[in-house]
Amino acid sequence: EIDVAIARAERAEQETQRARALLQESVAKSKHLEALLQAECSNRKRCHNELLDLKGQVRVFCRIRPLLLREKGQEIVATSKDEYTTEVTRIQTSVDGSPKKDK
Repeated sequence: EIDVAIARAERAEQETQRARALLQESVAKSKHLEALLQAECSNRKRCHNELLDLKGQVRVFCRIRPLLLREKGQEIVATSKDEYTTEVTRIQTSVDGSPKKDK
């Protein structure tokens, strides 16, 4: 019985050593992956900021509503060309309120 208990204790010690080695390996791999993630996040942020600088940081968000009944027949000043482009026409008027004429 003592021999059986000693053999069990030795197997348990070996399993404990294997588990410790596996844990150390997992911790090292986790630290490596965290370092890679941090580097990739920094790279992504740098690329995003560079892209914004290249595109320009002016962003305009608008929504074109349908004409109201009282606006029917008036000149349309905003049109949606596509999903990302809106064209706005500026109506220039003179001091007395009449439309300016091009010369």
